[in-house]
Amino acid sequence: MNKLKEFLQGSLGIFGFVLYLVVYIIVDCAPLVVLPLPLLVSTALFLVMMVLPVVSSVLSLILWPAGLICMIRGPQDFWSILYYILFAVNVVRLLLAVVPVLAARRSKDPNTQVGACIVSPENIILSTGYN
Repeated sequence: MNKLKEFLQGSLGIFGFVLYLVVYIIVDCAPLVVLPLPLLVSTALFLVMMVLPVVSSVLSLILWPAGLICMIRGPQDFWSILYYILFAVNVVRLLLAVVPVLAARRSKDPNTQVGACIVSPENIILSTGYN
C-alpha cells in the first residue's frame, strides 16, 4: 500500500493522499458495513480500528471472515463481488505482514530475531530471510 500512497501523492498531490486514506478506510472497514451490527458498535469498532493499527489487524482477522460468510449467504450482487475483491486484497496484505514474523522465529538468537521478506511489485514473495 505504500507504493500506492507514493504514486497517488506524487501524481495528484494532496488529493492523492486523501484518496489513499479513503481507500485504506474502505479496505479496513468494509466488514463493518456488511455485518449486521448495531450502529453504535460499528462506530466504536471503526474508531478503534482507525486509532490503533495493532487492534485493527486483529479485528480484521475476525471481521473479514465473518463478513465473507454474511456475503456468501446473502444475494450475489455488485456489493458482494466488490467485497470478495476487497477480501482477497486484505488477505494478501495480512499474509505479507506475517511472513517476516514467521521467518524471524527461525533465528537461533533470542535477542535479535529479525525477519525480512522481498516482494515483487506483483506481490509475489521472492525470498525470505532472518538473522
